[in-house]
Amino acid sequence: MAPMAKAGPLLVVLGIGIAGIMGGCAQAGPGLALAIGDKGGARLSGATAGAGHMAPTTDNANAKAERVAQWAQRFARNPGDAEAAIGYAESLQAIGQDKKAFAVLQRATFANSSDRALAAAYGRLALKLGKPRLAQKVLARALDPARPDWRTLSALGTALAHNGKPAAARKRFEEALALKPGHPSLLNNLALAMTLEGRAREAEQLLRSAVAKRGAKPRVRHNLALVLGLQGKAREAQEVARATMLPVAAPAAPANEPRRTTAPRANPTALARATPSAVQLADWSQTMKVANVAMKASGHGTSPARRARKE
Repeated sequence: MAPMAKAGPLLVVLGIGIAGIMGGCAQAGPGLALAIGDKGGARLSGATAGAGHMAPTTDNANAKAERVAQWAQRFARNPGDAEAAIGYAESLQAIGQDKKAFAVLQRATFANSSDRALAAAYGRLALKLGKPRLAQKVLARALDPARPDWRTLSALGTALAHNGKPAAARKRFEEALALKPGHPSLLNNLALAMTLEGRAREAEQLLRSAVAKRGAKPRVRHNLALVLGLQGKAREAQEVARATMLPVAAPAAPANEPRRTTAPRANPTALARATPSAVQLADWSQTMKVANVAMKASGHGTSPARRARKE
């Protein structure tokens, strides 16, 4: 049986999330998550920078609305204008209208199917919206052999992994790493592809390297804990898992803010996140048990944890 012939259960348990265009991970479950990378791309960032006459990007709602209106006017004049479509879609995403942004990019792609930057933006948003099959098809067209872009390669690898093709995904992540050596998100993604191929030991080394990199996200350390657990290294995995649950020090109250005279009401959710409690560790342990079962169901045979114990 091929290693990924029954990838579904493992993909669900590992929670292979689609990373947002903004660089974070949209977690699909309590496990490993892929990351597309930092915001933008060669043409995507260029479209924004090239629009100096447009309203500046700020947190001000009115400025964002004005920016949407300006890009909408330009796009309406020529739906095939790739720069206008990308700029319009970006401005819509900035106000949380991802589905409308997707419709804009879809229409523009039909009108201008040869523009690679447009295809890359369309494919990344398709990933974000949970359409990996469409994303794979579109992102494959976005690849430019003469000007390879690590973000597009990483996004295509993410789509391939979701579509049960870890070997092909690994190849794309390796190509992206050649362009962006040592990037923690790419190391994380490559490690995930290897985990899906049953190569947890190699994945562990990559994740250790990623964790040590400056700018590595907490999710990378969480993934390391899961890969350790899949190999039966329960004690070390729990230590790493505890580190991901440590609370961040609360910022000092502003000088003009009056001190509380009564204790604040307890927030169970906040306490659960801040404290590496037995309940959390039990939940994490249960995730590992389910992951090991899914590894066997995915065609890997004996789980990594059991193989480690035998060795």
